[in-house]
Amino acid sequence: MSDASASIVQPAVSLQERRALADAAVRHGRWMIRADNDGVSPNKKAGGFRWPEAGAWIKAADFSNRKQCGGGLHGQDRTWGGYCEGRRLVFCEWRGGYVGGIDGNKMKAEEARILLVGELPAGLVCDGSLGLSGCDLSGTTLPQSVGGWLSVTGCNLEGTTLPHFVGGSLYLNGCDLKGIALPHSVGGSLDLSGCDLAGITLPRSVGGALDLSGCDLNGITLPRSVGGSLDLRGCEFDGIARPQSVGGTLYLDRRVTLKASPRPRRLRSHAIDYLRSLYEGIRTPCHN
Repeated sequence: MSDASASIVQPAVSLQERRALADAAVRHGRWMIRADNDGVSPNKKAGGFRWPEAGAWIKAADFSNRKQCGGGLHGQDRTWGGYCEGRRLVFCEWRGGYVGGIDGNKMKAEEARILLVGELPAGLVCDGSLGLSGCDLSGTTLPQSVGGWLSVTGCNLEGTTLPHFVGGSLYLNGCDLKGIALPHSVGGSLDLSGCDLAGITLPRSVGGALDLSGCDLNGITLPRSVGGSLDLRGCEFDGIARPQSVGGTLYLDRRVTLKASPRPRRLRSHAIDYLRSLYEGIRTPCHN
């Protein structure tokens, strides 16, 4: 993926104007979310390409209609997402040529300009997946819904507002969730392994696997149903009520007994597994 052939064609505009333009981009749909390192593309193929200041249009002189990386300005939009590289979150408007579905996780445009840095406009909806791993998301309100999976592993989530709905899997493993409200429901798997769950309300239902390995479950109410496997290895859960239904395998440490916390009423696979990995058959984000 290379953005190195771009050229600046227009000066910047004020923050107030850019916020108005960002709201307009949400309405007309020609927007993309991307990330960089203080304006520099982190992808080695970009050759240290630096984006201009916010508000200035930039054009890829080597734009190509081929459905492959290179020859354009790359990002994630409403339909195509999952790829992200860099710490600084930026919201862009694009114009001119467009190619979607590159590697199934991004799009590219002929021209674009950064409108917002470290913030997103209200009313965003992602029908596909959204990859934001490693980004600084502090104080950011994410799209109100994500139809595919959402990955925010390794992100600074201080003051972040997560989507109300995630249709696919939600990857939060290793994140500091203090003050974070999780979605009411997650259609796919939910990875919270290694997270501090103090004060956190879990979704009422998780359609796929739920990974809580290494978490302190004191005061936590587990979802009523988990469609896939449930990983509780390394957890202390005396007195914790388990889900009424677990569609896959229940993973526990060998030392754990189920006397204080009875097993789920419905364990579809009739399996309590102490050894095998939870991730058998689970699709993880693509970060190529």
